[in-house]
Amino acid sequence: MKKLFFVLVIFALLLVACGKKEEAQIPETPVDEVVTTVSMNFKVLGESETAKKLIEAAALSVKGVTEANWNMDKKTINLKGTQEVVWEDVHSAIAGAGFDTDIMKATKEAFNNLPEEAKYMRERNATLRDEEQSNSNKKNKTEAKSSNGRRKATRQKAE
Repeated sequence: MKKLFFVLVIFALLLVACGKKEEAQIPETPVDEVVTTVSMNFKVLGESETAKKLIEAAALSVKGVTEANWNMDKKTINLKGTQEVVWEDVHSAIAGAGFDTDIMKATKEAFNNLPEEAKYMRERNATLRDEEQSNSNKKNKTEAKSSNGRRKATRQKAE
């Protein structure tokens, strides 16, 4: 009887040891549901931690944006999202929050509604750009006038 019991125990252990092991199954994702991640970087003006929070919150409010990280030193935002992101909407949301991006400027009203700790040197940057453009236009006009004067003088000498 002991032998029979011993044989049954060994047989049971062999069955358990040799039994088919179940492999962990990874559920398959249908091809239709595969989500592609896209990313984008662009310039956003700002100068403080408060600005960082507001800029990132504005970007994340846009449908499809999954990550937003604004670099205060470089003044650039790194965004990640799904293919449904409309990048112009992201620029619009950030400008609506009061911050200028490289393709869209915030309205004066939106800028003025920023908390004091989130405001940045917007007017100075705009003024410098305007002055540079004005100086460039003046230089071009001066060069055009001087070249026209030279042409007239050359024509008169030729006659």
